[in-house]
Amino acid sequence: MMGVPQAEPGYIIGQSFKAFGDAAAEWIVGVLAHLGILTAVYFAVNFAVMAVSFIGAIVMGSFSSTAASEPLNFAGVVALLLTFGAIFGCVFACMLWMQANFCHAANKAMDGEKLTFGDFFQFKSVAGLMKVFLCVGLIVTVGFVLIIPGIIAMVLFWAAPVIKAKEPSLSVGQCLSLSQQMVRQNFGTSLGIVVLLGLIQFAFSLMPLIGFIPAFPITALGYAIAARALSQQQCRLWP
Repeated sequence: MMGVPQAEPGYIIGQSFKAFGDAAAEWIVGVLAHLGILTAVYFAVNFAVMAVSFIGAIVMGSFSSTAASEPLNFAGVVALLLTFGAIFGCVFACMLWMQANFCHAANKAMDGEKLTFGDFFQFKSVAGLMKVFLCVGLIVTVGFVLIIPGIIAMVLFWAAPVIKAKEPSLSVGQCLSLSQQMVRQNFGTSLGIVVLLGLIQFAFSLMPLIGFIPAFPITALGYAIAARALSQQQCRLWP
């Protein structure tokens, strides 16, 4: 059934749970696959760090008695920092890709389309979404240095990725602008949605490992439904 969802936090959360249950198998497989990729990347890059550190230790040790030991030690530290940077970069990129794919799949579900396994592993079609997630993440992170601005930014820009998923032709700046305009007009509802979804994520995080499986889909679906509700756009509704 298609229709305009109610702009009420409780109703939106209820719809997100129903939407997850309607395609639970696809979401669970998608989440597990992405978590598997994240784990594999983490251990692969860690192995590379260990290998680089081991080789660096051998090389520096063999030259420790020479005059060049100080430059070698400095080079070893730089190499280690670069390697740790590579770990963070790879894992962070995978997390952005995962978030973008979940947002893409949630938007497809809102359009009433049946989800498939391939919907969780898009590349070209989610590149723009990754940029939006990156920009929102940077804005919120910088804002959290002073705490309050970070909370405000999180509330103002939560809809930007959902808007991008719905309208891929929009630029990052346009998505951010439309998000804050929509939220300003419905600030109380937006705050309630962000708080409730945050509490749901926290509750699921108390369940080791398995908590992430429903947390990611319900959050993505919740934000997708909320954006349709606040913008008065139609989407699939679950009885």
